[in-house]
Amino acid sequence: MSWLQSLDQIADAAPSSVGYNAYYLSQVRRHQLPVAPGWVLTAPLWHTILSQMAWPRSDQIDNLATLNLNRSEGLQQLSQAWQTAFEAVCQAQSLEADALTCPLSHWVMRPSLWIDRQPPLGASQLLPLHSLLADRVGAGTGSLIWQGLQQLWRQALKARNLVVWQQHCQALTQLALGAVLLPLYPAQASGRLILEPGIARIEAVEGLMLCLSQGEAIPARCRIELGNPNQIRWQPGYQEQAYHPSTRVTAAIARPPTPRAEGGEADPEHLIQVTEHPPGELSHILDDSQVEALLQLAHQVQTVLMADGTPARAGHRQDEVTGRKASFQSLQMEWALSPSPGSQELQWVITQVMPWSEDGVLTQQSPRTLTPSISSSSPRARPQPNPPPLPQVSVVVRGIGASSGRVQATAIIARTPQDLPEPLPEGCIVVLPDLQPDRFLKLQSVAGIVIEQGGATCHAAILAREMGIPAVVGAPQATQLIDPNLVLWLDGERGLVYGMTEEVSAQLEQTHTAAPQVAIAPTQPHTTEPAVTPPLPPLRTKVMVNLSQSKRMSELPLQALDGVGLLRSEWLMLEILDQRHPWDWVNQGQAAELQVRLTQTLAKILEPFGDKPVRYRSLDLRSHEWQSLRGSPPLDTNPMLGLRGTLSYTVDSRLFEVELGALSTLQQSGHHNLQLMLPFVRSVEEVMTCQQYINYAGLNQNEGFALWIMAEVPSVLFLLPAYARAGVHGIAIGSNDLTQLLLAVDRDQHTIASVYDEQHPVVRMALAHIIQSARRCGMTCSICGQAPVRHPDLITDLVSWGIDSISVEMGALSFTRAAVYEAERNSGRS
Repeated sequence: MSWLQSLDQIADAAPSSVGYNAYYLSQVRRHQLPVAPGWVLTAPLWHTILSQMAWPRSDQIDNLATLNLNRSEGLQQLSQAWQTAFEAVCQAQSLEADALTCPLSHWVMRPSLWIDRQPPLGASQLLPLHSLLADRVGAGTGSLIWQGLQQLWRQALKARNLVVWQQHCQALTQLALGAVLLPLYPAQASGRLILEPGIARIEAVEGLMLCLSQGEAIPARCRIELGNPNQIRWQPGYQEQAYHPSTRVTAAIARPPTPRAEGGEADPEHLIQVTEHPPGELSHILDDSQVEALLQLAHQVQTVLMADGTPARAGHRQDEVTGRKASFQSLQMEWALSPSPGSQELQWVITQVMPWSEDGVLTQQSPRTLTPSISSSSPRARPQPNPPPLPQVSVVVRGIGASSGRVQATAIIARTPQDLPEPLPEGCIVVLPDLQPDRFLKLQSVAGIVIEQGGATCHAAILAREMGIPAVVGAPQATQLIDPNLVLWLDGERGLVYGMTEEVSAQLEQTHTAAPQVAIAPTQPHTTEPAVTPPLPPLRTKVMVNLSQSKRMSELPLQALDGVGLLRSEWLMLEILDQRHPWDWVNQGQAAELQVRLTQTLAKILEPFGDKPVRYRSLDLRSHEWQSLRGSPPLDTNPMLGLRGTLSYTVDSRLFEVELGALSTLQQSGHHNLQLMLPFVRSVEEVMTCQQYINYAGLNQNEGFALWIMAEVPSVLFLLPAYARAGVHGIAIGSNDLTQLLLAVDRDQHTIASVYDEQHPVVRMALAHIIQSARRCGMTCSICGQAPVRHPDLITDLVSWGIDSISVEMGALSFTRAAVYEAERNSGRS
């Protein structure tokens, strides 16, 4: 089979060779319905590339079933390695430009998937899988199509998608990934129609569907009862901008189709024109006659996709794969209303069709199966089980996935952490309204954690990831919905908690009387060596670790680290406080003893790192996180914006002096790698006040000493030159606080967690500004927030902006180093 064929040529092809999207479009087009004259990049080309890959480890090959993708660091590391190997094959592939020549001057490339499995996937599963891979817009043939196809393939190897493929197949060779090239037609309106028994639903936007697929618009919607089609009621939507082909593209479409020469403009920004939509609601876009015509077209498509083409016998046919009767009554169809070339008359264009039966089985599947290009071993049991069947579930609680891992264990419910039983049953799942660091460190023996408050970057979530405990945060009413001693199934990746029925709980209790915890997929310990990537050469961008507990030192891959980019004093000090607040020690006249304890704890961390820098962040005491400790000061009315960070040192410097005394003692004993980082700095005046205490402690007398400040308060964006003049050597971006203050979103509030976004354009602009301004001012710049871990794709931008170091939690070290290596190699900065 040729790599590139027209839709007309593949009408008799199997879905395994072209994917479902192309297969169904070809079936509809062969019956003279208005499917655009598209072309198909067939799936065997994908398998050809896979067959030539040099897999990073021979025991992995392309086997998804045996891979533990539960932990984010392994997942990102695997994705980076596979993308690198895939890219190497693509670059070496001697593909003639003529092999990918088609008469489309401008095109939209859409994914077309097929998965080899039994029973076959239902449409409810297949449709979201297509949406994992974004459409590509381009122009030209030959190498330009080849570039677009490679970009589509690379998306399939992204970390988030590997998890999805693993749920549906055991090897990449079971995934057939083709693509459909459709003409880039101008569209007055576009959208989708869902046809179900008795009803039809239409979603519509103005212009191309890009604004809808990218989530930038709320479509206008209408619901039509097929028994009474005259009553058509629209629900308004909202659209700020519309997408249309550029004038150049429109003019090219009006000309007779001729193959575009190699080397034409393929940049989507030059092919698509964005126009502002008039403010206000998006009213109904189609008039009644157009709605009627669209419904009629959908019924024609439905008829075509029937096994015998007879509407009266809708769906009572034998399914070719499963052998059982299927009732095909449902259809999703994507459409565009486009001006006819050379006239203003509008015509319907079908861009996607997907039928399914009422039992969820896709119809019209060919019995032919895919022959993998790569020989794979026999399937083995997957390490990641599926969730329990819903009949076994008595309650479902959804929250925010905070720390990956799946575990099944008995629930312990408490209204406050103080109400938890002592001793706490080992291997249980604790369910609480909230959990602050002062209590968290006492829960290291639990199997999982569920809390009602908090977001993905709250301190409980950060600690759970550091300690490797599966956790779900921001789960409303969890303590009310979950009964004590109920057996729970917790998925810390997806943020789901299932409560088992009493019958299932009783069975598990009898089976595991000696061990109440039933571990489904226990969290694996953090690996200290990259699992799939070879040792990397020295990097210009340093990769450092965020650390908060001295007991984790034995697990650190010291040789692969460039130092400690963030040593959290608050959580480190919890190990030595004996359940007393730091201020209680000072107020009781025991500041000297506290200083000795801190010195001893820090020495354990400094020694193994030798000359590598260790950046100690001084205390940032937020009052609500320390309330359980004896002698805790009163709760601040607004802990996030109250008396915290360096401002608190200017009010009462005694605790800060204890810390400086410990640092000075360590420095005098030969630990010249110790640096100081000031937290939550609001003004230059605060830094200058702190400088007086630092000079008095004698820290500045050592040439290796460096003073850092955290870039968390937005005012830092405008004050970097002043901080440099004040003697600041380095800027550490705390993306957690910086994001929430830039966007005015409390990162601990789960109800608005969707608004908290480190990838927001404003946050990205701030990061770039800080990094580039710091370089101009002669200051070193690092980032130690959760942004690079939560959004690994951001690492490429951080490197290109000139970041000096990236500091991440222990579990993210391997994939961060791999991502930095790739970013430096691609940008030529290695």
